[in-house]
Amino acid sequence: MTIPYDTFIDKNYEEGWDDIRRMYRHLAGAINGSYYDRVPTVSGSGTAGSPTYTTQVGYQLRQGLLVDIWFDIEWSAIGGASGNIQLDLSYKSTKVNGNPFVSAIYGSKCWYSPNYDYLTIVLGSDSNVATIYENGAKVTAQPLTFARAGSTGAIRGHLRYIGQEYS
Repeated sequence: MTIPYDTFIDKNYEEGWDDIRRMYRHLAGAINGSYYDRVPTVSGSGTAGSPTYTTQVGYQLRQGLLVDIWFDIEWSAIGGASGNIQLDLSYKSTKVNGNPFVSAIYGSKCWYSPNYDYLTIVLGSDSNVATIYENGAKVTAQPLTFARAGSTGAIRGHLRYIGQEYS
């Protein structure tokens, strides 16, 4: 069966075709998933800064509202970044109560606080950044700051979350 496209949109109306192409791309991505390379970045919660990266490799898969991000980031200078270390995201998380999206990550070349020995990444509601937390067996988790991590660091991991609808 062929859909009679010229019944709905004038063939010479280029903006109409752009809208149809964009709609199809979003629909195909929602059904089939869209996978692509992604250059991951970190920023500070106080001052975003401009870190100098030695490694910046990432991939992203979006299927419907489900978003998966794999990242490998290493920085050699924080470029004025201050506050909590945050992973910047392509899509905002959905609006929910609490901080439901938590993934474990691997950190190296970062200075942990005493009694903290592993990292997690926490993504809150309606947010386009995920905060890196340091954790330990007998301590309360706390955000990892650039001040504690030092001027060089590396994080590697995976984050899965429910994103907002396409805009």
